[in-house]
Amino acid sequence: MQLHVADSMGYHWATAFQDTAEKILGKTAEEMGNMRDNEDMFDFTVKSALLKPYQLTLRSKMESYNVSGYTSGFSFIVVGRGVTIPLLVCLG
Repeated sequence: MQLHVADSMGYHWATAFQDTAEKILGKTAEEMGNMRDNEDMFDFTVKSALLKPYQLTLRSKMESYNVSGYTSGFSFIVVGRGVTIPLLVCLG
């Protein structure tokens, strides 16, 4: 699940894999998949997780992309809870 997280330093895109995404949404991946037929319930579940403070642990690594232009940046992966600064999450 792609997240747009914000803290006191700014905004970052991050990826949350199954276990963390399930904690954020409060539903398992199977439950979310079954909700695809009920668009209102799916949207409600996703919107319920938006713009709330979470304490997340992020792992970052330097990545190169657009190699011909020598552009590089950081990728962030949510690996659990425990950051001391609450992050606001927007799902992307």
